[in-house]
Amino acid sequence: MAIKLIAKMPTLAAYAYRTAMGLPIVFPKKQYSYMKNFLYMMFSNPMSDTFEIDEEILRALEVIWICHAEH
Repeated sequence: MAIKLIAKMPTLAAYAYRTAMGLPIVFPKKQYSYMKNFLYMMFSNPMSDTFEIDEEILRALEVIWICHAEH
């Protein structure tokens, strides 16, 4: 149950953020990793096909989220 809840949190957070900002909802892509998908749903432009993020930032956020989930 906890794993399923953690898996759904990025989608819920992105939905809440984009709705609060008046932006259209962006659905996840299966080819992206967990963290890249979260950032994609939060900050991507739905009119653009490309989404680029620095790999260092992506790795740092993954480590932070892993540490947070463990505690």
